[in-house]
Amino acid sequence: MEHYFSHAERRAQLERFVAALDDLIPVLGATPGYNGHAPTFQAARDQAVALLNDGFEQAELSELARAVPTLFHPKEDPPLEPTAEPGGWREPDWYRSLIAKLQPTFAAAEALRSIGYRT
Repeated sequence: MEHYFSHAERRAQLERFVAALDDLIPVLGATPGYNGHAPTFQAARDQAVALLNDGFEQAELSELARAVPTLFHPKEDPPLEPTAEPGGWREPDWYRSLIAKLQPTFAAAEALRSIGYRT
C-alpha cells in the first residue's frame, strides 16, 4: 500500500534527515577508517538544506536518499575487541558510537526514498 504525505510532512522528514546528518558527521569525521566518508555525508546534508530552501520533488528526495552510502554490510559481523575477561569480546566504543548515529541517518534516508509525496 502506498502512503502519500503532505508537503509539510515531507519537509519535516527532510528536516529530520538534516538533523541526523548533523549528529553523524562529527562522529564520522572523528572515526579513523571512516572519516574519509564525512565529505560524502556533508554533501548530502548540503543538498538537503538546498532542497529545503529551494523546494523539492519526490525524485529529488529519492536521489538524495540513494546518495547516502552504506558503510557496513548488514550481514557482516561487527568489529570486535577483546575484553579483560579471558575469551571475552565486545564491540569497540567507536563502533557503537558510529552505529548509534548511522541508524537514525539511514532511517531518515529510507523515509525520503520509500514514502510517496502528494502535491
